[in-house]
Amino acid sequence: MAGLYSLYEIMTFANSMLFMLSIVLLYCLIGAVRNTWFHPLSRFPGPKLWSASKIPYVISVATGNMVCDIHAMHLTYGDIIRIAPDELSFTKQEAFHDIYANRSGHRKFNKNPEYYLPPPGQAHDIVTTPSNVDHARIRKVLLPTFTDRAVDSQAPIVQAYVETFVTQIRSSSQHQETQENPLPLTW
Repeated sequence: MAGLYSLYEIMTFANSMLFMLSIVLLYCLIGAVRNTWFHPLSRFPGPKLWSASKIPYVISVATGNMVCDIHAMHLTYGDIIRIAPDELSFTKQEAFHDIYANRSGHRKFNKNPEYYLPPPGQAHDIVTTPSNVDHARIRKVLLPTFTDRAVDSQAPIVQAYVETFVTQIRSSSQHQETQENPLPLTW
């Protein structure tokens, strides 16, 4: 016990910080190795750095290059690519049906709550609710508003807005427009 206590006395604050940093880096390295080669999605192609960590994904989103980056990866790696440790991207439209279609005997996938956030200061709506149970409840409430009779009763209101829109476009098109002075539309 005396040897352990003397070791504790010898360690300085800088040494303990270096030790903690080493532990954190080792943890990150082990996680990156696990994500890259031992994760269930490791069999899908994609850049190894993107497979190891979510950092490149977040940088791509933050810089506004996500669409271009994913498109370039699809050109390089194919139709199904791994764009994050826990995320795939598909280019074939059949994938959407295979993933999201309601099929008997298969459970429904919940929406990823990272992507379906409610507007600030508001509750979840039918689009943003990640829970299938809540989505079904909201859909049941809204369903009567989309019957043929309900939609037909709203047709005159929609038609009035369309006529207003067309009238404004016609009157504005008679004036010379530039990029500095785009088409002014008001309701």
